[in-house]
Amino acid sequence: MLIDEKIEIRNKTNMQIQTLLKDAGFYPMLETDKTKTLSEKYHGYDYLLSMDILSLTRENLIYRKRDCSQKQQELQQLIQLTPKDLWNNDLDEFLGAWDVSYRHSTLI
Repeated sequence: MLIDEKIEIRNKTNMQIQTLLKDAGFYPMLETDKTKTLSEKYHGYDYLLSMDILSLTRENLIYRKRDCSQKQQELQQLIQLTPKDLWNNDLDEFLGAWDVSYRHSTLI
């Protein structure tokens, strides 16, 4: 949105920027630590406002969109799996790693 100049944050107060981000549909960040009070947990839009300027380049935007698309495809594949499928996949991966480790330890 900053790249496309839909949100202008230059020369705005912090409160104005937070209002712009809220109106644009961004969510404020809260910690999940249950031992902290709400005011200690609230970080507002710091996760966006503390971003490195280089993360706002068009190249980075293209990369992030491609990465997001890939992650959405991965999510759709995971949604298709049952809990048993997930367990079996994890078990196969573990057994493969364990077998490699076992073979390596017997060679030493």
